[in-house]
Amino acid sequence: MYLSYYNLNEKPFQISTDPKFLWLGEKHKEALAILTYGILDNKGFLLLTGDVGTGKTTIINTLLNNLDDDIIAAHVPDPDLEHLDFFNFVANVFSIDKKFSTKGEFLNHLSKFLHDAYSKNKKVLLIIDEAQRLKPELLEEIRLLSNIERQDTKLLNIFL
Repeated sequence: MYLSYYNLNEKPFQISTDPKFLWLGEKHKEALAILTYGILDNKGFLLLTGDVGTGKTTIINTLLNNLDDDIIAAHVPDPDLEHLDFFNFVANVFSIDKKFSTKGEFLNHLSKFLHDAYSKNKKVLLIIDEAQRLKPELLEEIRLLSNIERQDTKLLNIFL
């Protein structure tokens, strides 16, 4: 109805988070800038918080759409998973073509993946949306992933 009335080409009020309809207020601009800086400077861990419906997922989608080719990103939209399910999901979104039955197998392959990315001058980003749903034990496992690093730099950036 409002498409023809307002002469619009697309429906602007959809439930999905479409970054092309993003309006950046001051706080949104700051959040996007901090996340962008965090990946460019290999900060390791960053946390984005806000009330329900304030645009966190839209900012994440905008960030993902604006990343350069030298950044390999994985997005976990719902982290309410068992440990092995989480590891296999992360491996899948990073295109690590293997199903893991142990944490050790996953860590070996992830470490190789991260070191290979580093040798190709690529940065790796793991974004976990809805991080408030993380179980404390899985949050600790994610924290431990940040220990896969070189002496001089982080190999994995994790945004919660």
